[in-house]
Amino acid sequence: MKSFKERFKEILLANIPAIMAITNGGSDYNGDVIADIYKKWGTGNEVIEKGAARLEMNVRTQKALPRMRTTDSPIGAYAQTPAAETATTSYDERILEVQKGMLYETFDPDEWQDIWDEFASQGAIYTNIAMNPAIMSAIFSLYQNSVGRQISSDFWQGSTVGGDLIDGITTLALADATVVDIPNVGVITQANAIAIVSACWSAVPDHFFENPNYVLNMNTTDYKLLQLANQAAAAGTDGHLNNVIKDLFLGQRIRHFAGMPKNSIIGCVGSNSVDSNLVLGFYAMPDSELGAPRVDRVANNSEEMFVRVNFKYGAQYREGSDIILYTGV
Repeated sequence: MKSFKERFKEILLANIPAIMAITNGGSDYNGDVIADIYKKWGTGNEVIEKGAARLEMNVRTQKALPRMRTTDSPIGAYAQTPAAETATTSYDERILEVQKGMLYETFDPDEWQDIWDEFASQGAIYTNIAMNPAIMSAIFSLYQNSVGRQISSDFWQGSTVGGDLIDGITTLALADATVVDIPNVGVITQANAIAIVSACWSAVPDHFFENPNYVLNMNTTDYKLLQLANQAAAAGTDGHLNNVIKDLFLGQRIRHFAGMPKNSIIGCVGSNSVDSNLVLGFYAMPDSELGAPRVDRVANNSEEMFVRVNFKYGAQYREGSDIILYTGV
């Protein structure tokens, strides 16, 4: 595994032309860096990249996710003066809560001066390094993949009881009696993958059947088992079953995620738009001097520096009864 210095050197060398265009001296980099964090971390995870959830930005503490319900059969017999309602509408909501997290690492900045004289500090004060937006952006790029993987994993399977920062969608759904549970027939294997996915597909509510955004979400390793099962089935059926499974399950109506818990399948409406049942909350914290992302010296008499980013994130869904859940044990 490469050290911070090694990774940062690679980023710096790759961005020398852009860095050369930046003037020295202190600057108010906070706004640019906040936007960069949203772009790289808020959207740079497989949940948002694959369109599984809507990203709610600027959720400081919590946000209500409303849902309106109406009577299934709202039409009644005609009456000049109705004695009773023929339809009722109810309102309820679930609460998206975000929790504080941070990224923090210390490092020796001497290597920066060795790589590029333009950013050599004056004396013992690393002003140019600490305040330059290009440097900040390069540092945050180092963490983009690992932060994205952790946010995705926490979104799907986080558990505060298990020591995670947030409760993920699977954890929330397991505790929700309104979620439609698919009978457990064990862990997902190549032998039973098609049967389990078929059972999940059969449980999709009829009114969502033709909604292209209602998809089955599953673990990537389990998805591979489904592919292998499909190939084996096709070998004995002249390709007919292969085409059916491919069209229904391996196309647009099923997505796989490395961050999902193994042996679990979640079916729901998922997209980056307002119709999504799943929501990822994210908030970068520019509110105060202490809350803003920064690179600075560890102590006044220290040459060691640190990078710190405070942010908040959380997971939630709007309606449990529209979700199907399989958990194999």
